[in-house]
Amino acid sequence: MLACLNWQGKVSNPQHRLDITGNPPTLLPKARYDVGNPAAWNYGAGKQIPRTTILEYDGVGHGQYRNSACARTHIEKYLTSLVLPPRGTRCAAEYPEQPPMSAKAERQPLSPTGRPLH
Repeated sequence: MLACLNWQGKVSNPQHRLDITGNPPTLLPKARYDVGNPAAWNYGAGKQIPRTTILEYDGVGHGQYRNSACARTHIEKYLTSLVLPPRGTRCAAEYPEQPPMSAKAERQPLSPTGRPLH
């Protein structure tokens, strides 16, 4: 979020109420401690998208697919069969058993403007 502070570029997609209809069942994974997507954003989007289930991961980070075996199982089941987990499903926090790779190996590529690519 800090990368966006004082952003000088034009906002091409300003915040607005969502108007979504006819969508399939939608899975919205979220982490309890994700500083990139605060919980209020996930819950707000979930309320505006029909047929949405929020999958809660009680850990940290952004990208629950790689952070949690539990979340990965639910996400894969959804992606292959559109089967949502029951509402209120939570995945316990998982912690790595090995130290992380070096900072150099984890460094993400940057865009021409110097912002990280996601």
